[in-house]
Amino acid sequence: MKTRSNWWLAAVALALMAYVWLIDRRAGARVSGSGGASASFTPIPAAEILGLELAVSNRVLAVNRPQPGAPWKLRLPLEVAADSARVQSLVQALGRLQPTSYLGLAEMTAAGGARAFGLESAGGTRLTATLREGRSVILQLGLPTLGGTRFYLQRVGDAGVFVADRALLETLPSSVDDWRDRALFPTPREGFDRVELKGATDFRAERDAQGNWRLKRPLDARADSERINTLIALMEHVRVDQFLADRPVADLESYGLQTPAAELVLGRGAQDLVQLAIGSVVTNDTAHRYALRRTGTNLLTVPARVLDPLVQPLSQYRDRRLLGEVGAATAIELAGTAATPGFRVERTNATSTNWRVAGPKGFPADAGVMDFFLRQFGQFEIADFVSDIVPDLARYGLATPVRSYRLTSGTNLLAELQFGTAVAGRPTLIHVRRTDEASVYGLPTSITGQLAHVAGELRDWRFGATKVLRIRVRQAGAERVLVRTNGVWNHGRGRLDSIAAGNLDATLNGLGALRSDRFALIELAQQQQFRRIYHLDDSPLTVTLEIDPRASLGFGQWTLEFGGELGAARVALARFDDDPTPLRLQVPMILFEDLLRDLVW
Repeated sequence: MKTRSNWWLAAVALALMAYVWLIDRRAGARVSGSGGASASFTPIPAAEILGLELAVSNRVLAVNRPQPGAPWKLRLPLEVAADSARVQSLVQALGRLQPTSYLGLAEMTAAGGARAFGLESAGGTRLTATLREGRSVILQLGLPTLGGTRFYLQRVGDAGVFVADRALLETLPSSVDDWRDRALFPTPREGFDRVELKGATDFRAERDAQGNWRLKRPLDARADSERINTLIALMEHVRVDQFLADRPVADLESYGLQTPAAELVLGRGAQDLVQLAIGSVVTNDTAHRYALRRTGTNLLTVPARVLDPLVQPLSQYRDRRLLGEVGAATAIELAGTAATPGFRVERTNATSTNWRVAGPKGFPADAGVMDFFLRQFGQFEIADFVSDIVPDLARYGLATPVRSYRLTSGTNLLAELQFGTAVAGRPTLIHVRRTDEASVYGLPTSITGQLAHVAGELRDWRFGATKVLRIRVRQAGAERVLVRTNGVWNHGRGRLDSIAAGNLDATLNGLGALRSDRFALIELAQQQQFRRIYHLDDSPLTVTLEIDPRASLGFGQWTLEFGGELGAARVALARFDDDPTPLRLQVPMILFEDLLRDLVW
């Protein structure tokens, strides 16, 4: 019997222990003190906190949010955006709050009551956390303990005093400014589609449906979208140093805001979302300036450098790309002039990377040269905005342009560029205009050398050795001829042996694969100067290749006239058939030496 009774008593004891454990777990952790008193402290669920109110003496700060994860907003003493990160640090500290000791009512009374612990209800610090469904937790915060590493607090509804780590106190704001969002202005989710600057720089720009910015004031012109986006991003990252006033300022002159150094307006549609004026430098503090948020009548101080992007000249916000990307072009046409015939080059089909010169004489265009040609159009940058009102094109040499290029995509005109005379007083710049814009621009004169100005510069001369049927070599009045018959090379003394023929074919393959900058020498004076500088008339070597007409290269004869050295290359004049305009080429020295070995004997 006794054994059965003992087992029964043990089971009851275990059940009671489980009950107490469950109750304590539901109510929170049990906290005890040295005096023997204890109390349960229920953790505060940080994720459920939707409001905080901090009352210190007669000053109240309050923030709330509509739901967990949403931004915090100040509710008292004024309604403005809150610094969510700062508020959230207090929320997280409340979630981690776990007292380490407890003093019961008797101990508290013996020590001098609530006043001794800084917990008097009048004039003390009270923190209220509002949870979901309207529940709230109210904490009376008291003095630090003797060592300073902990502090006293009281949970309203409990007569005793808890002792906890002072980490919570470190997250409390000392003023409303500690909880205010210091961003200079909020950014709407949809962004801005209008920006205006007033003051030393004055312009208005609007964003189009493709996200690109365009100037609307003081002129209608392309804007530098990247720079305007950077301006907005820079301003979005500016932080307020001090909040000086939250009501209309009567004496704007004292802050340099009657006539601001600059004003920034950001809007969406017709609505002004940001109106910011930058005033004078703060007295005795050159690192900061006064600023006024007109939309909120807030007088602030901000870093002085905020003014720099707002007073850049208008030219800094204009798009300096002459054209931008033109990779969609399917045809390029150069208008002819008295000095040079024009040409038209087209893709072989709308999506092809192969091009062909369509006129005045048709032949394949080099795909690599065409790729470079197109990229040059996209990379030209405006060096100077010469004029935005053009009363007389002749003044800029544009009434009868020196050159004029049309870029089209199918039947759509992408752009037409006209090149005029040199900019007055600036010989390194040339006048250029787009026919779809009123402005005249100054671009480096070097760009004219980067654009093909005769069709021959675009020529594709790639061929294999088997396409060469005849070679004529002339030097010092002598001429030698090699002829390929039935795949076998012969010269005046008979058939070339297999080694010599193999070397010759390898050299011809090298010529057929030659990649060189090519520059047309149009004027006779240019040709004469070139011949003189590179000694083409001293003892020239001339090689003429006759091409199998079935190769469809667009030429039947290629003549190379070699001159002097230029670095690791020999310069040469190249002529195709009866084209009167030779091309200046550079032949690598190793290839030239192979030519001497195989053709000069």
